[in-house]
Formats: sequence, structure tokens, C-alpha cells
Amino acid sequence: WEALVDRERNSTYLIQSQLPSNRKQRMKVVQQYYEIVDHYGIDRSVVGIAINYFDRFVSNYSDERHYLLAAMTCIYLAAKIHSKIKISAETMVSMGNGYFTRSDLLGMEMCIFNSFDWYMNPPIPVDFLTV
Repeated sequence: WEALVDRERNSTYLIQSQLPSNRKQRMKVVQQYYEIVDHYGIDRSVVGIAINYFDRFVSNYSDERHYLLAAMTCIYLAAKIHSKIKISAETMVSMGNGYFTRSDLLGMEMCIFNSFDWYMNPPIPVDFLTV
């Protein structure tokens, strides 16, 4: 029993601390996500998943230097896992305007997978509407 309680207390689905970024930065990320999914015809529910990934990741790893890379990797992963329409790593790199490379993106992908213990199916509000 104690092991289950401890696992829930340290769950990778929880936001562990206050988000290090300000509201304006986060709103820019959300707006960018909507622009990306609309441009590629990806279902907008993917944005909710990407934001969940992003919030969970930056709440535990507050390195602001990798903020853009983490943001772009989260939408890349959400589309890759939860959409029929995929965005290539090369496309994500080009959207980053030279800020990061393909290997940076794929390295961050593994970092996010590992930090979440591979729990990549968060509950999002739309899930409760479709039940």
C-alpha cells in the first residue's frame, strides 16, 4: 500500500512546482501550438496534450535556456503519438529558426520520455466530453 501511495505522491502526471516562465511566454507557446496544428490540419485536442507535456516538463526542469526546444518537442511528441498526421523532425527544426538541431530535438524527446517514465497519455478535458 505504501508503495502505491508513494508512487502517486511522486507521479509524473503532476506539476511539481510553480512554472518558471511567465504567463506571456506560456501564452505564446499555446498560440504557436494552435498555429502549428491548424496549419498541418492536426486535431486541436493535440494542443491540450502538448501543453500538458510542456507544463509537466518545465515544472520539473526549470532550465529556461531550453524553453523553446522543450516547447517545440512537446508539440512534436503530442502530434507523433496522438495524431494521424505527423510533423517531421526536420519541419520542427525549420520552425525553430536555427535555434536547435535535429539531434537536439531528438535528444529532448528522449529526455521528456525519461522524465515522464514514458507515461505519455495524460487525461485532458476533451476526454471527459467524449465518454
